[in-house]
Amino acid sequence: MTDKLIGKFTDHEPAKHTPGPWHHAEDDYQTDAWNIGPNYGNTVCRITGHAAMIANAKANAKLIAAAPEMLLVAQHVLDGLPTLSRAVEQFMRGENTKHTETLRQTHGEWMKTIITQTQTAIAKATE
Repeated sequence: MTDKLIGKFTDHEPAKHTPGPWHHAEDDYQTDAWNIGPNYGNTVCRITGHAAMIANAKANAKLIAAAPEMLLVAQHVLDGLPTLSRAVEQFMRGENTKHTETLRQTHGEWMKTIITQTQTAIAKATE
C-alpha cells in the first residue's frame, strides 16, 4: 500500500514503530512459530509456543502484520473527514459554496483511495 495522500492533507509525524509494510511467515527453524516484520530477518513480533499452535495463530499473525496499513488508512480518514463533514453540513443546509468543485475533485479521489486502502488492509488481515 502506498502512502499517496500524505502531504495532500496533513503531514504526520514520522512513525515511532518499524515502518511497514509488514509480512507474516512461518519460522524456518521452529514449527510452532510465526514471525512478523518488514522483511526476512527483521522481526518486530514473534508468536511462539502455545499461542502459535492454536487454530487462529495464522490469523493473529496476519492481523498484526496489517497494523501499519490500518494505521495509515485511519490517519488518512481523519485527515479528510473535517473538510468533508463541513461540505456535507453545507449541502444539507442547501448552501452551494464556491469550493464545491474543488472539494469534489480532491475528496472524490481521496474517497477512492481510502476505499482501496481500506479494502487492501482488510484483505491483508483476513485472507
